[in-house]
Amino acid sequence: EGFLPASSLTDIFYIVAKRTHNRQIAHQAIGSTLKLVDVCPVTKANVVSAHMKNARDFEDALVAACGESIHADAIITRNKKDFNEFVIPSLSPDELLELLAKQV
Repeated sequence: EGFLPASSLTDIFYIVAKRTHNRQIAHQAIGSTLKLVDVCPVTKANVVSAHMKNARDFEDALVAACGESIHADAIITRNKKDFNEFVIPSLSPDELLELLAKQV
């Protein structure tokens, strides 16, 4: 199962709309994303936890806090070094694919 923090969906919408200059395409991107992953709510407890980590990047801390709150196995990211300071492990997309291939 894959999850995205609810706050990441607003980022996806913004980036797609800005790059394509088309809100309909941005809405389609959200719909496609929701077919692939579930949404992890961003709660006040998650925000407080991220804030208390006093991390370099608050957004990364919030992703980690959300992952920890749902007991995720790992954070999937292209920037693993950004998540070194958190308890939850991180995997690159390639590492995830290798792991999944072994489980088939």
